[in-house]
Amino acid sequence: TATATGTPPAGPNVSDSDSAHYFGSSPSIDVEKAVWDGAVWHDADTTTGPYLPSTQNPVVFRFVITNNDNVNLTNVTLTDTDISAFYTNQGCTNPATFPTTLGTSASVTVYGSLPWAQGQHSNTATATGTPPAGPNVSDSDPAHYFGSGPDIDIEKHTNGVDADTAPGPNIEIGNTVTWAYIVKNTGSVNLTNVVVTDDKLGIVGTIPSLPVDAEVTLYAYGTAAAGQYSNVGAVTGEPPVGADVSDSDPSHYYGRTTPPPPTVGWETYPVNKVRVLLPWIALLTAIIVGASLLTLRRRRAQS
Repeated sequence: TATATGTPPAGPNVSDSDSAHYFGSSPSIDVEKAVWDGAVWHDADTTTGPYLPSTQNPVVFRFVITNNDNVNLTNVTLTDTDISAFYTNQGCTNPATFPTTLGTSASVTVYGSLPWAQGQHSNTATATGTPPAGPNVSDSDPAHYFGSGPDIDIEKHTNGVDADTAPGPNIEIGNTVTWAYIVKNTGSVNLTNVVVTDDKLGIVGTIPSLPVDAEVTLYAYGTAAAGQYSNVGAVTGEPPVGADVSDSDPSHYYGRTTPPPPTVGWETYPVNKVRVLLPWIALLTAIIVGASLLTLRRRRAQS
């Protein structure tokens, strides 16, 4: 309020007052986006965000839009870089209708979802509103999650041979058998507490940590027994979230009393068997030759 005063030539001073008003407005809007992991909401503004297994499908996001100032906002909108539809409940079943006006300090909560995807994922929400005066106000907020796709592979070799099927390599009885267990992280997340076992030998060893694409080989040893032998290597690993992953692979060998036979010509024969047959082959040849000569002599005598 302003007041002006003046003194006339005679009489009391004169004065007048007048008031003026304004409304201090600093319009502001806020959006907070969060990711649901099946138990709690994660703000997840930065990578990697929560690790989500493939069972967490679809991935649900929550959007809380708040008017942070002392003036109403109209024409409130919400957009997202990946999500195109918003819903009134976490089940994402009822389409959301935004209020025409978002009053002072008021807020609205909606939800959206996307199919689960393996690997790092991020998207950003933007809320916009119109104040009584001045330009529109807006705010953005990102959210992240990591689609955990764990996987593991084991390849078992016997004396350097993969030998998935029988008979596998021939090993002389009593010789050392070397089994190699080649373990590789073939998924998209690091694995811990990786345990390698064998159905005949028990626990082969433990790998405390196995990063993505890493490969580790463990070994076990034995003595070759007679006949056909097989055993199975198995591995399990723990991902950051979700169930353990596992894999198995068989291997074989054949225990022999002597080394494998050499090759003769273009076919393979047991050398000892050939030696046994040689006298019989010679006798049969002599009989055939003798019979042929006797027949020839009889024909000459008759002629």
